[in-house]
Amino acid sequence: MVNSKGVNGSGIKNYPPDEEFKETLLKYSRQGLKQSEKLARLILDHGLDISLAKLNQFERKFEIPSVRRKKLEPEEIVQVVLDEVQKDVTQNNGPNYFKERLKDRDIKVPRDTIRSIMREYYPEGAAKWYPGKKKLRVNRQPLSALGPFHEIAADGHEKLGALALQMGGLSLPIYAYRDKWSGDLVQATTVPDCRSPGTCGHLYLDLIEKLGGISQQLNLDKGSEIGWEVAFQKCLRCVIYFILIQVITSDEFAPQIDEGIYPSVALLKSVHNIVIESLWQWLRAKIGYNLREIIISKLWRKQ
Repeated sequence: MVNSKGVNGSGIKNYPPDEEFKETLLKYSRQGLKQSEKLARLILDHGLDISLAKLNQFERKFEIPSVRRKKLEPEEIVQVVLDEVQKDVTQNNGPNYFKERLKDRDIKVPRDTIRSIMREYYPEGAAKWYPGKKKLRVNRQPLSALGPFHEIAADGHEKLGALALQMGGLSLPIYAYRDKWSGDLVQATTVPDCRSPGTCGHLYLDLIEKLGGISQQLNLDKGSEIGWEVAFQKCLRCVIYFILIQVITSDEFAPQIDEGIYPSVALLKSVHNIVIESLWQWLRAKIGYNLREIIISKLWRKQ
């Protein structure tokens, strides 16, 4: 029998405009949806119920990327993968991560392809994150210094901050300086904010005034609070006629020291700045618990 109306059994479909439909299918592709999930989402988003064959037809029409529908040559695929892998300086991410990164750029590459490229060009990465791989232990060496105030280490301590004490806004951050050669705690101060560059800069000037000089090297971590400390240390060692406080004359402090051999500042990771980092464990064990009880007892008395 002839179908004079020209309508099949599926009924009339109200398709969205091509640009809108293409953006919808691209969005589904970036989200990594399966074909069955795309069909379900089309019903929810556009009230459009179509078959799998029709969906594939539209994806070919709009050139929606997929693993099987490749638009790049093998050489181009290798290059785009390498471009992403090169950004991962520490080589801590695996193929799935880069697959997602490329998918966000509408580039679909199979995981096995990415894995083979990474193993060929960056084999050290696979050696770091294979299953069962243990993290490299920090290489510990004996501490050494030329003498007192050759190196002074500085760091902030927030274990008595507002989040730790949970006593409203009460906060007792500490910023401290410790001599490497003697282990002497040359200065420890409670401050409102131990992450403030201005605050830590003032503390360093107080230390200079207290000691009547500077250390040959200042060891710091890579936090946001070190800006003024680094500037003061470098200036006092290298700039002639730099008058800062009363104890400093118009003579330069140490112009004859080679900065390349004896740097004025060393920026270290926390695991390497152990001269000052080890202090916090001692502080907690010897003073911290007593300090907690004192704070609690004072609060109870006020109540």
